[in-house]
Amino acid sequence: FFAKRNLEIIEKDAFENVDFYLIDVIQGRIVSRYLSDKIGLRHESPQLLVLHEGRIIWHGSHHQVNADNLKSAMYQALG
Repeated sequence: FFAKRNLEIIEKDAFENVDFYLIDVIQGRIVSRYLSDKIGLRHESPQLLVLHEGRIIWHGSHHQVNADNLKSAMYQALG
């Protein structure tokens, strides 16, 4: 829950053209497995993926899942 709460502090208005999704890997096991297979990345929990134009541009797990890392990846993707 700590990772999710840390990400909730992001001002979503700053990224108005960006879609954010949360996959509950217990409730959405089929979606989680599909995504893992599609992008070729082993699932970890918690895990944060940043995709741009269908490619992973940043990913992290556990202590790397935080607002600062997400903001940095988003600014990198958006230029």
